[in-house]
Amino acid sequence: AGGTINADLKGYQHSTGPGEGIDGNGQCAGGAAYGGDGGVGNVGAGGSAYGSITAPTDLGSGGGDRGGGYSTYGGAGGGAVKLTISGTSTISGVITANGGNGSTYSGGGSGGSVYITTGILAGAGTIITSGGIGNSSAGGGGGGRIAVHYTTDSSSVTYQAYGGSPVSRQGGAGTIYTKDTDVANGDLLIDNNSQDSLSDTYLGRTPINETITFDAITIQNYGNLETGTSVNITYTALDWSTKGTITDLGGTFDLLSGGGAMTIPETSRLYAYTTRTNSSCTVNGYMETRQAITTAGDFNVGISGILTHEANTTTQQYVIDITAANFTIAAGGTINAD
Repeated sequence: AGGTINADLKGYQHSTGPGEGIDGNGQCAGGAAYGGDGGVGNVGAGGSAYGSITAPTDLGSGGGDRGGGYSTYGGAGGGAVKLTISGTSTISGVITANGGNGSTYSGGGSGGSVYITTGILAGAGTIITSGGIGNSSAGGGGGGRIAVHYTTDSSSVTYQAYGGSPVSRQGGAGTIYTKDTDVANGDLLIDNNSQDSLSDTYLGRTPINETITFDAITIQNYGNLETGTSVNITYTALDWSTKGTITDLGGTFDLLSGGGAMTIPETSRLYAYTTRTNSSCTVNGYMETRQAITTAGDFNVGISGILTHEANTTTQQYVIDITAANFTIAAGGTINAD
């Protein structure tokens, strides 16, 4: 307790790395990515996530610079920590591999890696790989990646891999993967510390675009799992009931592609950007669509439900178009295209 392994800001430096934030050309730059995407600046784009969920060893990337002749720079990425312990790992202190904050109008660096394989995991310490804050309207850095494999977990270790949060342009949460070596698959946690923006442009994202299996997936506190067209995610249990967010850009993910009944929990959100057909749909939380919605059964908007479509610009692209057997809006529910 009180001891530290500190790899903060030891990764790729500003405007470098595979997930670097894009410079702002004199205005606000993008945040860097690693486990989560970098937040978008008002000019510079955020970086794109990379690396392994289950065995992370990469460095975090550097946030974008303001650019345009200004000498203000993005935050550095977090470093990498790997522990391979045959016996007991007692973590009563702190292991950190955080990204750095951006200076004026510059993006945050992304968090780095902590990868532990151990026999017994003990202690009540903390492991953190969070992204740095973007300055003003620059993007925050994406969270890093944590993976802990163990034979016995007798610990109460806590984990954080939050995206960096400027005023409104969050980095995406990183990934936290824990696995008992006696089971086939591990658990995934995506948690973004309740950093919120209703705009999907500014809400940090954690993309997965691979074939992977988990025992349990927990998405909470505006962690935002983004599926891609190449994704094939299978799982035994999914919990997104506590401000969980999912952005559907395609692929195979049972909640979306399984064809069964789908319910959006009261505090949760679905950005439904891929055409799907479910046996029924109930919106108790928030649903934003770009596509026509078809259900073989009933479509219900609950007492706290909000259904909307994405905003159009100069041409008509998005409307609400529902085909269902029966349709109900409960008192308090809303379809809102304001």
